[in-house]
Amino acid sequence: MVLILRLHVALTYMGLFSLKVHILHFLFILKHKKGAKYTLFHSVIKILSFVGVVIR
Repeated sequence: MVLILRLHVALTYMGLFSLKVHILHFLFILKHKKGAKYTLFHSVIKILSFVGVVIR
């Protein structure tokens, strides 16, 4: 529980903006699906790597 709270605080203060950008980018790709499978995959990787950095 405390870990989740800390993670939330970390996300709020560190790079919440960049996470928002990734999410918006992700939603944008979902809207415009013209051959976007690769880009979608790329966005997921970006988000996961970002979250991984925050956890470390």
